Amino acid sequence: MTSETSNTSKSTNGSSPHAEASGFGDQSQLGQTNGNDPLTASKRSKSEAEYARQNIANEILEAAKTVCDELIADAERALEKARYLEGEADRKHVEAHEERESAATIRQEAEEYRETLIEDAKRQGAEQIDRERQAASSFFDEPRRSHYLSLKLEGIMESPVNVCVTCDPTRAEVVLGRNSVPETDLYSTCCAVQNLWLAARAEGVGVGWVSILKQAQMRKILGVPHHVIPVAYLCLGYPVEFTKEPVLQAAGWRDRLNLEDLVHFDGWGESSTEGDWGEFSQALEQTKGMQLGLYDNGETRPDRWVSPC
Repeated sequence: MTSETSNTSKSTNGSSPHAEASGFGDQSQLGQTNGNDPLTASKRSKSEAEYARQNIANEILEAAKTVCDELIADAERALEKARYLEGEADRKHVEAHEERESAATIRQEAEEYRETLIEDAKRQGAEQIDRERQAASSFFDEPRRSHYLSLKLEGIMESPVNVCVTCDPTRAEVVLGRNSVPETDLYSTCCAVQNLWLAARAEGVGVGWVSILKQAQMRKILGVPHHVIPVAYLCLGYPVEFTKEPVLQAAGWRDRLNLEDLVHFDGWGESSTEGDWGEFSQALEQTKGMQLGLYDNGETRPDRWVSPC
């Protein structure tokens, strides 16, 4: 009786082991529900952190993707522009090449046309000179006529350079030195021709003055305006040789006149032999000696006319 009562009492008071165990289990479940378990809270915090990290990573990835897309788009636009510029450069290069070829063709045609004009002018001049020589020969009787026709009076076709020296009296309204003597401009032009001649001679270049052409003929051949005066038609080039005396004298056509017969002393008609020309004559002889020394300096001359360098 005592034992049963005791058991009943324990059961009634809720002090049985089963009752106590059941009560402990309920408290555990309540603790989990209230979130008071440290392990559970740690797991939850870790999960939330992982979620936040994932969100940040996704945002960074999206931002990086957006930047990359923009960079790729910019690169594609730059590449497209570069291709366009490259195409434009190629097109301009082709155009420049075509223009160069066109310019070269035009220059070549101009050179050919120029050569044609020069050769045509020289041919016309030579033909006109031949007619003039035939006409001039009628003033002589044989054998002087044949002698005249055998003389070499020009080198238009043989010489590499032909120069027509002209004078334009209308270039200026008032020219000092031409008021009293209007022909001074022509004389000055002749002096320029002489200067050219002397300079060419100093360089070993020969000059020939073709005086058998008439002015009207030169104007027509060269297209010289009517108001411009053709003064001299010159042939320039390296000659076969420089003769020691004038060509016409060497050919026996005419002897050189004595200087004494051409120079007057103190007045016209006064004999130059009566004046004191000693120093002047000595200077002329020295100059003549220098010229002869230049002729005999042993330099090798070309056997034909060639272009001056």
